[in-house]
Amino acid sequence: MAMFVDASYHFLNRVLAWSGKDSQKNNIGWADVKHTIEYLIEVRSGQLLDITGVLTRVGGKSMTVSYDMRVRANKSIKEATN
Repeated sequence: MAMFVDASYHFLNRVLAWSGKDSQKNNIGWADVKHTIEYLIEVRSGQLLDITGVLTRVGGKSMTVSYDMRVRANKSIKEATN
């Protein structure tokens, strides 16, 4: 789960130019309301992973992002979350 949290910070920075400093400065931030994770196969210790995010829905005060985790060597799907 922690890797998806880290990936979400990178995603928010890239898509919205947001950083943690913005939250500290303005006393606002993001709330993770719902996580759905589907574990497809186990990731071995030491494997290099890529996590990509796609913005799938934008609401008035919310958004939905789907993340995909793949092993870098063979690009097979390991986990998906949204």
